[in-house]
Amino acid sequence: MPTETALKLMQERNNSLCECCGVTPAEEAHHCLYRRDLKNKAAGKVLNETYNLQLVCKECHSRVAKHHANKVRFWRMQCARYGKDRMLDWHKRLPYKVKEMEYC
Repeated sequence: MPTETALKLMQERNNSLCECCGVTPAEEAHHCLYRRDLKNKAAGKVLNETYNLQLVCKECHSRVAKHHANKVRFWRMQCARYGKDRMLDWHKRLPYKVKEMEYC
């Protein structure tokens, strides 16, 4: 059964398949580009935005989703979906001193 967050993403994206394998039904939302941050409330809000959330099946979540190649591919997917300018704006709002720049 998909999580509540995954269901919202499925509706928003009009897609119910895993965004890693593209075959299996998605069940979870994965904090793809940056891990969720439970200690930093300001970061937590930005990290929980749709720009950072990837629909994944349980197998991909545990096996594939955390790999760097998936993060780069997901960044490109999000740029195609939302536009590169919007993704860069989201990236700038992250309250971190050091940010991954390879995505950009």
